[in-house]
Amino acid sequence: MNPGIYFDTLNGIVRQKELAVISQNLSNLSTPGYKRDRVAFSRYLFSVIGNKRTDFSEGDLQPTNNPFDVAISGSEDAFFVVKTPDGKELYTRRGDFFLDKDKKLVTRNGFYVQGEKGDIIVKGDRFQINEDGNIVQNGKTIDKLKIVSLPLDKIKKYGRSLFYLTEELPVSSSSDYKIFQGYLESSNVKPVEEVAQMVNCLRNYEICKKSIQSQDETTSRLINDVGMVRV
Repeated sequence: MNPGIYFDTLNGIVRQKELAVISQNLSNLSTPGYKRDRVAFSRYLFSVIGNKRTDFSEGDLQPTNNPFDVAISGSEDAFFVVKTPDGKELYTRRGDFFLDKDKKLVTRNGFYVQGEKGDIIVKGDRFQINEDGNIVQNGKTIDKLKIVSLPLDKIKKYGRSLFYLTEELPVSSSSDYKIFQGYLESSNVKPVEEVAQMVNCLRNYEICKKSIQSQDETTSRLINDVGMVRV
């Protein structure tokens, strides 16, 4: 294969991947706790490789006045711990929780929010969560939100706002954070920046496409010219 066509084809594939990531970011602009992804470019021999990476920077805190909405602030690597019905442990920054029929605090996926005592049970909607994550009801601490510190290079997305550890590693409790009840952490997607990157991505994709077409036409002419040479 023509090296130029090969190089431009790979670049075009990377640009398509980048465009898909940007589109995903924009579609989650209003998703609480969503962390935007980026395509990090690196060169290998004569090609460009695009690897997807997550930006864990904090989103802004938005007041909701809903006692079941909770936000973490002060530490990018601090996460809520949740469990699936089959016991799988996952992590999230999305704190728009609610009570299920058993009065357990759950995520929008129906996963159980974890406290130091396990599944958190709240009887009624009159309760407070202080900055340390202690859940207080009728003047008594009934549990404490389980907040852990994770190695950001060892976690991957599980859906839109959940994460899982890629390796079996010990997880330590986080202390460098503050909990805000009645707030949600917004997505860290910056729409103006995303649109600008989308425009740049489309421009580069078109350049690759036109370059491939031009090289293909040149190769075809050379082949035809050689075929017309008379011995």
